[in-house]
Order: sequence, then C-alpha cells, then structure tokens
Amino acid sequence: MLLEALVLIVGYYLFAGISVYVYSVMQGLEILGYWNLSITKDSIAGMIKYPRWLLFWLEWIVSLFRKE
Repeated sequence: MLLEALVLIVGYYLFAGISVYVYSVMQGLEILGYWNLSITKDSIAGMIKYPRWLLFWLEWIVSLFRKE
C-alpha cells in the first residue's frame, strides 16, 4: 500500500515535470517559429518561466544531451 502510493506520487511528479517542459517547448515553437529545447535555471526556451522544484532534474538530463 505504501509502496503503491510512493510510486504514484513519484509518477505524477515526473509526469507533471515532463508535461510542463513539453508544453513550454511547444509554446516556444509557436512564438519563435523554431524548436528551442534549451532549459536554464530561469526559463525554458529562453522565455517561459517554470517552477524550479519541478524541473531541476530535467535541466541536468537536457544538458547531457545538448553537451552544454
């Protein structure tokens, strides 16, 4: 029971983080007209603010793929 609750909470957390990132990238595509997959401590796609507690782990993963 406790393990199931923990898996659900972690799953929702990861889903929320990825959803915010994908939504922000899509908004950046609509505004800029090109794909901008960058994520920094301040913003996604160079202009969209996000809650740092939600995506601190994704910033590290994206920087590995982008070789920054």
